[in-house]
Amino acid sequence: MVIYLWIIFTFVLLVLTLKYYFGTTRWCKSTVTLNGRTVLITGGNIGIGKATAIDLANRGARVIIASRNKEKAIQTIKEINDKTGNDNVRFMYLDLMDLEVVRQFAEQFLNEEKRLDILINNSGVTEFPCMFPNDWIDKVFTIYRGSPPGPSSYWSIEADGRTLFNDGDPYYCHQITDQFYVIGTAGENKFECITIDFTPGENNFTIGDRGIPKVVDPLPPGAFNETVLCSLCSEATSRFDLAVERPIPTTFEEPKEIKPIKCDVPYFCTSGTGTICEAPMITTKTPMTTRKKSCASRRKHA
Repeated sequence: MVIYLWIIFTFVLLVLTLKYYFGTTRWCKSTVTLNGRTVLITGGNIGIGKATAIDLANRGARVIIASRNKEKAIQTIKEINDKTGNDNVRFMYLDLMDLEVVRQFAEQFLNEEKRLDILINNSGVTEFPCMFPNDWIDKVFTIYRGSPPGPSSYWSIEADGRTLFNDGDPYYCHQITDQFYVIGTAGENKFECITIDFTPGENNFTIGDRGIPKVVDPLPPGAFNETVLCSLCSEATSRFDLAVERPIPTTFEEPKEIKPIKCDVPYFCTSGTGTICEAPMITTKTPMTTRKKSCASRRKHA
């Protein structure tokens, strides 16, 4: 008798479990095809990106996997070919940690591809470390300041591309655009916006400094929304410094003045007292939020 009761109990429990599972779970059963569509997916060689690439290829799309790991990407493409029979899948090298590589990728894509229908930003950088030129890393720079300018302090830039030392004090650096940077005092919640202007290949650069750092709400590293960013960068630059790589060349002539940077406010900010940049610069560092659509909504609009 006990055995029969146990079997009945188990059966009822199984029925209730299945009813709950299938009654509350939403399955996306879209059968939309993507024949003739071109899809670009970053980080499509592993994990969720790889699974997405397989599904898109199975729907007939031309899939472009943008990744910095060519070996893994080629292996993934072979796997996609075998699983889906879609051989219209290619690899393009992209390192999102290097803005110069990003520009080269964009130029290559425009030259080689006829269209882009779907862009999936599957991978990216989360802390947005400063993208200093490679020949600045592990170097020490003398900072010229004042009028007339004279040696005042020094900077050293660490190999992680994020940490810099100002007279031995550590700061963490986050790059917002090509020209605008936010540096934070180590261990504190204080940040300031600086501008850096340089000519590639030269051993010096100009720094636009707004003065005293501001305290802002706690944020994940690099997650500066436009409100916070513009509160830091909307004021005019109060001081321009010149950084010169050490050892200073014997042919170097100390400057009589430091030439100001043309603009000191990002184009997407309202100016407090500073000069707004005329042309948009790369702003992929500014976080964006999007509302996810339900599966039913995606099917409706497909």
